[in-house]
Amino acid sequence: QVCSIPNFVGKTKQDIISWASKFSNSIDVDFDEIDSEETSGTVIEQSLTEGTTVKSMINNSATLTIKLAK
Repeated sequence: QVCSIPNFVGKTKQDIISWASKFSNSIDVDFDEIDSEETSGTVIEQSLTEGTTVKSMINNSATLTIKLAK
């Protein structure tokens, strides 16, 4: 089974941490908090698109950057 990045928009930081923990810390995730009218802690943008495979992310040393509402 190929693991891919889901759409995290509308989810929480904890949802992402739980998802990333399945990969034994082999995934780099950065969190940026930005001003937004969304509920604090809600994901409003992600740097890698839904469907990007975890394997390609690791092979390319890509970091998943998540923008959270603050």
